[in-house]
Amino acid sequence: MNRYVVIALLALGAAALAWVLFRRTPPAHAEYERIVDLDVGLDGTARDVWRSMGEGSGVLPLSLVLSLRNADTGEDYLVGVGDYGLVPHSSNTLGLPIGLAVDPQFGDGSGLQMVGVNCSGCHSGMWSYRGTAMVIDGAPNMMDVERLFDILTRSVEASLLDPVRLLELVARVAGSEAALEDGGPAFELAPEALTLLGRLTHPEADSAHRETKEHVQTVLHGAYHASTPAEAEEVIRLGMGAVEDAVGHPSHAPHARSIIQTFGRDLQWLEDRVGTLKVIVEAFRNETAAGPGRADSFDIIWDLLLQHDSVIPLSAPVSIPDLFGYDGFHWVHWDGNSSTVFARDFAQAVALGAGFDPVTARSSVQPRAVMAIEEAAREIRPPAWPEDILGSIDRELAEEGRQVFDERCAGCHRADTATYVTAEEIGTDPGRVRQFGTLRAGGKTYAELLNELGARLMAAGFQEHHVTAEEVHAMERASEPVWRTTGAYHARSLRGIWASPPYLHNGSVPTLWHLLQPPEQRPDSFPVGRELDPEHVGLDLARQPEGTWVFHTRYGGNSNAGHLFGTDLSDPLKRALVEYLKTR
Repeated sequence: MNRYVVIALLALGAAALAWVLFRRTPPAHAEYERIVDLDVGLDGTARDVWRSMGEGSGVLPLSLVLSLRNADTGEDYLVGVGDYGLVPHSSNTLGLPIGLAVDPQFGDGSGLQMVGVNCSGCHSGMWSYRGTAMVIDGAPNMMDVERLFDILTRSVEASLLDPVRLLELVARVAGSEAALEDGGPAFELAPEALTLLGRLTHPEADSAHRETKEHVQTVLHGAYHASTPAEAEEVIRLGMGAVEDAVGHPSHAPHARSIIQTFGRDLQWLEDRVGTLKVIVEAFRNETAAGPGRADSFDIIWDLLLQHDSVIPLSAPVSIPDLFGYDGFHWVHWDGNSSTVFARDFAQAVALGAGFDPVTARSSVQPRAVMAIEEAAREIRPPAWPEDILGSIDRELAEEGRQVFDERCAGCHRADTATYVTAEEIGTDPGRVRQFGTLRAGGKTYAELLNELGARLMAAGFQEHHVTAEEVHAMERASEPVWRTTGAYHARSLRGIWASPPYLHNGSVPTLWHLLQPPEQRPDSFPVGRELDPEHVGLDLARQPEGTWVFHTRYGGNSNAGHLFGTDLSDPLKRALVEYLKTR
């Protein structure tokens, strides 16, 4: 049995139990008449691992996420996750979308379930055409990472900063924890205390319950806002001591103490988690907004993990790349700057909220889960053009285009070897390679710093989880995996290219047809949505929903210049080449 099958059975067991105890219908997506999964080579088990396995990046308790209200809409937080680009997961009965996964809490033996982002959040995409949505594992996703974390942070804070809303959140979390009782709850209450909490937050509570409510919410609010754990403990101690005189009825006293004691201490811990979210949101402070389907991961990692005191604004976001044919990748990222699986995945998980101790380098990242997800990813193949949805391929025209490709494109865009072209030669926006190549600290390059950080993270993680050197060697892509500076962009094989618009490393060109035009004829702005244009292959500029985020080339890092290859072809040959690229 494959390693990821074994880990899947263990990791998904909690979700199975939660299904029995706390069934929840996934959010509806009424804008689509149907949602289909395109085949990319993953069997059912591998797909479940890829979409739902936590890698250790959990940032908030599952019960809190299930209970949270959106600060902007007042709806359940999970109802609106599609607005931030997360893809619906039809078989997830907790209502979690693809890419939000459940993890154990860092450094805690209780088994508390935490929710975090895994690889599929960025690398399982959904494209649509005339009412049909296509979910494609390995495709870039239109997730807006900045917006996702911003609204999550604001929604949590909106509930925690107001005493009334805080107690209402406490009641909802306690109810969720009761339903998820085998998940190692933090906010655990006896049934009698849970009943009292429900009555305290009922809109028609009587005067006695209103008095008790006022005391409990005042103490919890004070504990959350205490400046130190010791101060919080003192608030809790005084609040519990005053219960007899403050509650509206003597029978409330023991259960009110239980609520204060349980949630007062756990809210202090939660404040630390909110602090992590704030740091992530601050790291997204930008000169150039990434928007959906893009990220500036190395800027964020720099701000969060390497140089806290010299935060730099995001200025060179890049498109989330596809993972089609991932098993053949040796170097990864747009500039081929890394051949290390573990160091890259560890750093990314910590940047997205995983627990991390900078002194000991211990983290909540789960190496064996990372290995399972990597094994699943290596099965991902390019999806075939769905002719039943996007229309038939003109085979004769595509064959003509293949000849053009072999003559004009295949020299760089090869599947058997990696070709790198300097930013000066290709003429595309140099921001990404320039940024990674110039950031330094303590006389060391960014690549050198990442090598050091990765070594510390991996050493601590492998020791704690008993991962052997043989297991690491079998998973890594090189005998001596490293980070490096290339100063160049990788000319990818273009396998499955139809399923990964917009184009160029920074997502500055909406369709393949536009990429074959001179830069001055390419759009200088366009909406970035999910609706595809089968004729020009890429984003349909006329049929994106109202309010779709708009890409502008005028901002730093967003230039659509360069890559002049093919711009001199006649229009018939360009059409033939585009038709052929549907078959890659």
